[in-house]
Amino acid sequence: PNMTFTRAQCESMLSERVVRDFYKPLTSCIADFDKKPMSWQAATISLAYNVGPAAVCNSTAAALARQGKYKESCQAMTRFNRAGGQVVSGLVKRRTTGDATRIGEQELCEAGL
Repeated sequence: PNMTFTRAQCESMLSERVVRDFYKPLTSCIADFDKKPMSWQAATISLAYNVGPAAVCNSTAAALARQGKYKESCQAMTRFNRAGGQVVSGLVKRRTTGDATRIGEQELCEAGL
């Protein structure tokens, strides 16, 4: 309560958290994570931010990436479209082509392949 931060401080804290809580765990479970296509890395980190690195590490998307099947991995990421066991249209959009305010994760993922 009553804490304030500058924009630069917030960006720094977010960057540190993304590296510590998402990027590093992904590098531990997906060999050569940092050598994979940049667009795939970005989409995978975004997915981990949303569903947790453990879910990503144990996913079909990660298994496919380990085999070098990046496009298939991008497509597999779209399966994370449920909440409470139900498909949620907002998650479908987020994982695929996005909406007027943001690019979808599949679109981002495949853009650099």
